[in-house]
Amino acid sequence: MPFDNAYLGKRLQDLLTLAHSQMKEVYEAHGLVIPVEGSSTLHAIAPGTSASLTEIAATLGQSHQLIAQRIGKLLALELAEKRADPNDGRRSEYILTPAGEEQWHRLDTLMQTIAKVNQRLFAEIGCDLVEGLDRALTALAKEDYQSRSGTVSTPTYKEEVQP
Repeated sequence: MPFDNAYLGKRLQDLLTLAHSQMKEVYEAHGLVIPVEGSSTLHAIAPGTSASLTEIAATLGQSHQLIAQRIGKLLALELAEKRADPNDGRRSEYILTPAGEEQWHRLDTLMQTIAKVNQRLFAEIGCDLVEGLDRALTALAKEDYQSRSGTVSTPTYKEEVQP
């Protein structure tokens, strides 16, 4: 494809789509009913603990709105339940149900395996993707694409003038 280096977002989306599809099969094979995209949210609520949306969002570095959507799925699957904070009635917290704890343990065991699978994949491709993505995120947070594009000479567009 022309400009392969320019379409980083597309390549990342292609990888995400493939990995998501394959992980969905792995989840099903391991008896996980949680959606792949919501598993980190479930994992952020350890058995025997509680957490608010704000705490989960901060832990995962994701938006409050996204976490609320994912918690909604966990509630619908009856893997988590919402309760009022006993120390602050204005605050809600989430805990795992017994089914949620069972799923948490399955997920925790599977993630230990997936970490090893990823290490083998990274060795195979000669790149630790997690480390590389973290470096890219840090670099783009420090200097965004707009700033970076001003430091690269690009061809200028010339309008054709019709007589």
